This record gives sequence, C-alpha cells and structure tokens, in this order.
Amino acid sequence: VRIYELMKSYSFRHTITFEIDELKKLLMVEDVKSYNRFPDFRRFVLEKAQSEINELTDITIEFDPIKTGRKVTSIKFIIEEKYSQ
Repeated sequence: VRIYELMKSYSFRHTITFEIDELKKLLMVEDVKSYNRFPDFRRFVLEKAQSEINELTDITIEFDPIKTGRKVTSIKFIIEEKYSQ
C-alpha cells in the first residue's frame, strides 16, 4: 500500500529515482534486519508490490536497480497510467 501511494503521488513525472536508504525510510522498513540485503528487499518488498500494483490498481510500475560498482545504491521506478476503455 505504501509503495502504491508513493508511486501514485509521483505518477505525473513518469520516472522517479530513490536511493535505497531513502526508499526504506519512506516505506518504514529501515529497521527490518531481513531487508538489509538487497536481494531480500527486492524479492519480498519490491517484486511483491510490483505484481500486486500492476494487477490490481490503475497504474503499472517497473523498477531498475542502479549500481555503483557492485552495490545497488538507487532504484529507478517507471510509472505508467492504465487507460481503461
């Protein structure tokens, strides 16, 4: 729900980039130890939210991890409105 609200508020921009720490703080999961590793955060938070948002809401989202060296430091979200006919 929090990711949907965040994406909906930035949907007019179509793309938005968040640093990992900033995104975790906005989603209020910065203290969850199991999300310290990016693969876990990606699998349990980002991919799950992406599938639910794309299936159930009026927007579709995609995300691309942005790396600095080997470490993922930011995530770029691409937001598109679904047009019902």
